[in-house]
Amino acid sequence: MSRAAFPRGKVTRIRRFLARRRVWAVSSLAFWLGFFLVLASGTSWAQLPDLSQLRQLQQQMQQQSGASGDFGSTPAVEPLPRDIVQRPEDRLPAVPLQRSRLETIMSARAGTDLKQFGYDRLGRGRSVVIPQMGAVDDGYILGPGDQIVVSLRGQENGEFRPVVDRNGQVVLPRISPIPASGRTLGDFRRDLQSAVHRAYVGTDASVAVGRIRQISVLVTGEVNNPGQRQISGLGSLVDAILLSGGIDKKGSLRNISVERNGQRHTVDLYGILTGQAAASDFRLADGDRILVPLLGPVVAVSGLVRRPGIYELPADRKAMSVSALVSLAGGQEVRGNYRLSL
Repeated sequence: MSRAAFPRGKVTRIRRFLARRRVWAVSSLAFWLGFFLVLASGTSWAQLPDLSQLRQLQQQMQQQSGASGDFGSTPAVEPLPRDIVQRPEDRLPAVPLQRSRLETIMSARAGTDLKQFGYDRLGRGRSVVIPQMGAVDDGYILGPGDQIVVSLRGQENGEFRPVVDRNGQVVLPRISPIPASGRTLGDFRRDLQSAVHRAYVGTDASVAVGRIRQISVLVTGEVNNPGQRQISGLGSLVDAILLSGGIDKKGSLRNISVERNGQRHTVDLYGILTGQAAASDFRLADGDRILVPLLGPVVAVSGLVRRPGIYELPADRKAMSVSALVSLAGGQEVRGNYRLSL
C-alpha cells in the first residue's frame, strides 16, 4: 500500500509507536543483560531485589531512555529562573497610616484635610518583585557570587559559566584571571573580550550575567523596621526601604544618604514619586549603609491643584517659589487667575 493511502496524522502516530517500541526493546535488553551479569557474578538469591523492585528499576531505565516521549526528541531544558518575591521582615497586616502631628497642624491652618506627600506609597512595607529574566544592563555592578555566561564563536566555539570568586576575579581557560568585583558589567565585558582576542585566534566572545548574587545592605534611621537586609543584586534603594517596613512620617524622602566605601551619596525619592526618575537609577552594592534622616522643612498647598498636600523642600533648601510648589502639586486643576494667600 502506498504512503499516500494513509493520512499524515496516522503516519505520525505509527512512527511514534515504532519509536516507543524500539526504545522499550533497547531498555529491556539492557535491563535483563545487567540482571544476568549480576547472577554470573555469584550474588546470592537473598541479595537479589524482588519482582516489584525489578519492575521499578525497569521503569526508571525507560524514563531515562526517553521511552515516554518521541524518538529523537531533544532533552529537557532547565527552566528559566522565576521572578524573586521578597517580603518585609515584620510581615505586619496592612493598616491605614496614622495621622501625623504635622498633618494635624497643617490641616488646621489650611482649613482642609492635608496629607504628607509620598508616604502612602513609601510609608509602609510591602513585598517587592525582582525580575530574574531579561538582559542585565551594563551599569550592573558585579560581585562575588555572580555567574557570568561567556560564549565563544569563531575558530574556538564553546560556552563557559564561571562564577566571580571570593577574590573578585573570573577565571577562564588560557586567560589570566580578570578582576570583576566592584566593576560594572560593561567595563568587565570590554576587558574579557580583549583577553579572548589575545588568547584565541579569530574568536569573538559575548558576555552576559546568568545568575544574580545576593547582597547585604544596612537600613537605618527613620524606617519602621531598621536592620540588615538580604536582597538580590538587582534590588533597588526603594526595594530595601520597602523590605524595612517603609519610611516613618518623621523621616525624609528627599535627603536619603547611601554610604559606600567612605563616600556618601544623596538620593531624592521625589523624582521616583513624580515619575521623573526610575527606582533603579541608583544601584546598590554589597555593604551599602542606607540612612533615612529626619524630615526637613516642609510647605503645604491646598485649593484647586491636582495634588493638594504637604511637601518637603529639597535638601539644603529653606524656601520654594509658588510656581515650583504648584508644579510639584501637579499643576492647577482648572486654568485661570487665582488669588493666592499665605
